[in-house]
Amino acid sequence: MLIFFLFVSNFVCYVADSRVDQGEEWLFVEVARISTGGDAYTIKIEENYCYISCGYGGFRIFDISNTSSPIEVAHVPQPASGYAHQFIMHNKIAFIGNGYGGIWILNCTNPEAPNTIIEYNHDYSWDIQLNGDILYAGNGHIVPQESITVTNISDITQPVHVRTILTDDDITDLQRVNQLLYAASSTKGFLIFDISSQTNPFYLGNYTDPLNPDIYLVSFDIIDEYAFVVYYQYGLKVLNISDPTNITLVTEIIDETVDYYSIHVLKNVAYISNINHGIQLINVSDPTDLEIIVDYSYPNCGTNDILPQEDLLFVADRNIGFLIFNVTKQVKLVTSTSEVTTTDVSSISSPTNGTTSFPPLWFFIICGLFFSHWKKRDL
Repeated sequence: MLIFFLFVSNFVCYVADSRVDQGEEWLFVEVARISTGGDAYTIKIEENYCYISCGYGGFRIFDISNTSSPIEVAHVPQPASGYAHQFIMHNKIAFIGNGYGGIWILNCTNPEAPNTIIEYNHDYSWDIQLNGDILYAGNGHIVPQESITVTNISDITQPVHVRTILTDDDITDLQRVNQLLYAASSTKGFLIFDISSQTNPFYLGNYTDPLNPDIYLVSFDIIDEYAFVVYYQYGLKVLNISDPTNITLVTEIIDETVDYYSIHVLKNVAYISNINHGIQLINVSDPTDLEIIVDYSYPNCGTNDILPQEDLLFVADRNIGFLIFNVTKQVKLVTSTSEVTTTDVSSISSPTNGTTSFPPLWFFIICGLFFSHWKKRDL
């Protein structure tokens, strides 16, 4: 018996180290599309309603309680001189950057019967943010209208201009987080203002690419201490904004073939509209190491804005109108096997990759025969 186990301890067997890897496949399925009769620009959702600014096509509202069959419930035609760009919803009121039409304010208390509160004659307005009774508008397109304007709307029917902050280039996107106002200033960079004094924004700092000062910044999203900034026909930058007076570059993806136009970050995924190419998803779970997940294109796409909601993407498309996609992530299992390796039986253990290797079957058969023979000899 002792001699046998001494022999086994020197036994050599061959083990195939196999493992299962996980791959991901993102599937896009179009579930609905509706023409908006105009350049669908920005999209927002509140409860069971979807609100879309449509450029010259005005402003439209859809009932999306059944996402596979959305129903248009309201259309407010565009005023003669306007072009509905970006907007915000606050207390059922839409504040719209309306191009030459200035600031367009709609009462949507009843989403199926909205009405205009005021068409406020203003500069050429792109985007709007609100802080209490103070409205900030990003303006541009025509010199010297490149600015952020401050307007008091304590009486919403009679807005009062407070001040103008010149920015030297178009302000195409605004976002307020607490007492900070962030702005995209086309070729003049990413700007940050302190708005703790509501009517007197205080400039804190900005970021411009030192090597490419003329790249065109179009949109961004703020997540914690990071700004995810997209540039038209350039790419994506991640900025550390923890110190607004010293904004630093974390990392970037450069691709001058992209036509980036808007970005929204949700659950570590950046959803980016790539106007003439469709939709791009980027994994931003590690802001220092970005990974493109998928590029998805669809016929005649003109993707202006994307709003992710659970497993659905709501899309404002300048060519098609209003689109809804169901987006799911499937896990694919891929089995790979390494070359045959030799292992001393005396030292076999569970591999660190989670698989278990065993001696060949005939080894156990021999052991069984040996013990059977040994038992009979004792008898």
